[in-house]
Amino acid sequence: MKTFCITLLIFVTSVLQAQDAKDILTKSIQVINNLQNVSYHNEIQQTNPMNGDTDKIVADCYLRRMPKDTLTGMYYFFSSADSGFNKYNGTEYYSYSPEYYNFILRYSVKDNPEKFRSIKLSYGIVPSVVVSASFYSFALLNFNKELSSMLDFLLSGSVNSKKLFMFNQDTVVDNVHCYGFKLMTMGNLTSSSKIILIDKNKLLPIALISDAK
Repeated sequence: MKTFCITLLIFVTSVLQAQDAKDILTKSIQVINNLQNVSYHNEIQQTNPMNGDTDKIVADCYLRRMPKDTLTGMYYFFSSADSGFNKYNGTEYYSYSPEYYNFILRYSVKDNPEKFRSIKLSYGIVPSVVVSASFYSFALLNFNKELSSMLDFLLSGSVNSKKLFMFNQDTVVDNVHCYGFKLMTMGNLTSSSKIILIDKNKLLPIALISDAK
C-alpha cells in the first residue's frame, strides 16, 4: 500500500510539474511575441578545440518591431567595437566595418532596392538590410524556436524514446532568479541537449545553453 501511495504521489507531482512547465513556456513565448522594443548586450565566447584559443565577440543591439515595414518588419542598430555598425531606419541603411573598408556604406530603399534584398555576402560584409535583420534578430527568434520545441514536446504527451524533458535546477544569473528547462535528444551515436533559463519575474528567456556529444 505504501508503495502504491508513493508511486501515485510521484505521478501526481510529475503531472503538476509538466503543467507548470507548459504554462511557463506558453507565457514566455507570448512575452517574446509581444515585445516591441528590444535592447540587449551580447557576449559570445568560443574556444577553438584545436589550439585552445578563445575568441570573444562583444556587441550591443537595439531592435524595434515595425509591422508595417514590408522589408524586415523592424528597425535596428547593431554596433561592435571590432565590427563597426549597421543601422536601418525604414528608409535608409548604413553599414560600416573597419576591418574591410574605411567608409560608411549608405543605401536608400528608393535608390538601391536590390541591395536591400540581396542575400549574397562578399568579403564578410553584410550588404543587405534583410540579411542584417535576420542576423541581428536571430537570438530572439532562436529563443522562440527552442521554447516552442519544448512546449510542442510536452503537449504531445512526452512519449518519445529519443527525447527527454527535464526540469533543470533553478538558478540565479546576474542576480536574476530563473527557471531551468532541459530537452535532451538521443541518437544512436550522439546526444544533444538544450537548456533554457527563464526569468521568473519577467518570464523572458535569458540564456540558451547547447551541448552535443
